[in-house]
Amino acid sequence: VYAKYFGVNSPARSFVPVASWPMEFDIEIECVAVT
Repeated sequence: VYAKYFGVNSPARSFVPVASWPMEFDIEIECVAVT
């Protein structure tokens, strides 16, 4: 789905696999800045 939607010039992405986090939360926020 990702490759079909974005095509050749897709944005960067990341994935952090963990068994469990030490506390509960609803979202994770990640930022990448290019100047």
